[in-house]
Amino acid sequence: MNGLERFTNPIRDKIQACESQEETWKLGHEYARVVFKFEDLLGDMVELFGTLDRADQAFRDSVSKDPNSYCEEHDRTFRKLHREYHYVAESVEVTATSIESDYGSTPIENIDDFRECLRRTRLSAKEGYQLAAAEERESLQSEVSKLLNAK
Repeated sequence: MNGLERFTNPIRDKIQACESQEETWKLGHEYARVVFKFEDLLGDMVELFGTLDRADQAFRDSVSKDPNSYCEEHDRTFRKLHREYHYVAESVEVTATSIESDYGSTPIENIDDFRECLRRTRLSAKEGYQLAAAEERESLQSEVSKLLNAK
């Protein structure tokens, strides 16, 4: 190794180390940007659930105060909105699980609040499915009774 190489090799090594650090930083920065955007999505999902829940509760409260104010179309609309939210929330949960699996050491802002909304929407979905099944049974029983009474 000549004198010039002894002088320039450490410089070249340092340049390569800096380049490597920059690549590592870029990857970390890209991850941070993705996580920040995902945290915003989680915050939006929490806010949306709160809005949907309050509107649905206001409808149900008005019906409990005045049963004549019940509107089947409104009831169906709120049930449909809950199902749509549930569908999207389940998809977001898959993404959250993936991010946690890939980058588990970093806490994700809004994840606990989102998961509470998801838990509640799962219960609501379960109750909705049970209610729909009960309504279907009643409808079938009514049809059977009509047929039997017609004979």
